[in-house]
Amino acid sequence: MERKYIAVSNGYIQKYYLDELFVPLPVEVKKEIKATLVKFTMKNGGIISVFFNEQDELTVEASCSEDDILYDKISASLEAQKLVKEKEDLFKRLKMYYDVFVIEKE
Repeated sequence: MERKYIAVSNGYIQKYYLDELFVPLPVEVKKEIKATLVKFTMKNGGIISVFFNEQDELTVEASCSEDDILYDKISASLEAQKLVKEKEDLFKRLKMYYDVFVIEKE
């Protein structure tokens, strides 16, 4: 089983991606996800991804390109952990949606 991405914000190319499986989410939830991830990349740079891992656990991962010498991996990792705690309710709603509408269909 592979990762199932919900959303990704890429600070290098200033792009945001929401997987088509999550388009039916309420507009407010989609706006919150986008605002959260874009704000993260504006502050920290790099790329932030929200996905379900191989064990269907919600995961938030901050990363950077290999040649980005200004990216602070430690700071970005701490910020990602902080984001998970601050947005706990949002991530619980995403997990519930995933369990009901994505896993049930498989």
